[in-house]
Amino acid sequence: MAAFRWARDTLAQHILGGLNTDRSAPGGTVPDRLANLVNLAYYRIWEASDWRFKKLLATLTFPLDDDDVDLPSDFDKLDMQWLKENNRNGIVRFTEDTQLFESQRRFPNETSGQPRLVIIEPKPGLANTFLWQARCVPPPNKAYNYPYIYLRNAPDLAATTTFPVWPDKFDRGWELRATAMAARLFIRDKSWVGLNALYDEWLQNAIEQDDETMVSSTPHIRDTQGDVASLASQSDRDIYWGASIGP
Repeated sequence: MAAFRWARDTLAQHILGGLNTDRSAPGGTVPDRLANLVNLAYYRIWEASDWRFKKLLATLTFPLDDDDVDLPSDFDKLDMQWLKENNRNGIVRFTEDTQLFESQRRFPNETSGQPRLVIIEPKPGLANTFLWQARCVPPPNKAYNYPYIYLRNAPDLAATTTFPVWPDKFDRGWELRATAMAARLFIRDKSWVGLNALYDEWLQNAIEQDDETMVSSTPHIRDTQGDVASLASQSDRDIYWGASIGP
């Protein structure tokens, strides 16, 4: 059975049906305030943690003599502090310390070479938009390519039938968060408090369990003193692991 998914409009309609309030719109259509609130709840879920599903693989390319390049438009954070160039010419490190970066820009007798330090900063000269860029020192003496992992910002849900780009189980958190926010806005009682507690419980569980992609096994503990191995109950286990296999 396929998992049920929420889109922005279907979740808003679902919440609207449960609200004990004046719809304030003819025909039971979703008020803009509720649609905007559901959209806001989506972004709150996305930004609640550095979820693994937010991570993408990309390539940072510095062309010859070009020391600044644009990062993806959905770039949020770098997931690594250093990158290895894919031709194995060495690594480049990142810093957020502008003073440190600028102090490295003018080494004596150095004009270009292999980048050794990169800073991520706002791209200058843009109007009515925002974009991150990466700037390196020294300017590259040839083209360098660095595979890297970054966390992306939430994809826009402007298309009201678009499903969020996350694992299906996060739709449950979206429903809880949006319902609690709607109850607080539209219902004049404290019902939102219980709903918000359910969301907080979901969020904690999601951070601790739902964000992993591997099941951790019990770590192996070495029996350095031989205390466990001497137990009679371990004889069958020894045979299983091959310690006593033979005629």
